[in-house]
Amino acid sequence: MEHEPKRERYLTLRGARINVGLTLEQAARKLEISKYCLSNYEKGRSQLPLAVAWKMKAAYHLRSVEELKLSTDAVEGDVQ
Repeated sequence: MEHEPKRERYLTLRGARINVGLTLEQAARKLEISKYCLSNYEKGRSQLPLAVAWKMKAAYHLRSVEELKLSTDAVEGDVQ
């Protein structure tokens, strides 16, 4: 019996928020940012600051920041 390779689980920013039952307004309040900023992060219009990514990890009950699939695949403050 062959085993398929383990697939990584990634969530979009919006998907992660919806999974925990938060509206855009509720999530923005928890993250201490504006709804406008959060919407722009979710749509990939603005680069997500690392500090906000860490707040999302806690607010969205994620095991790691890496679970978030970022549309730009970059987080402000990342060291490559």
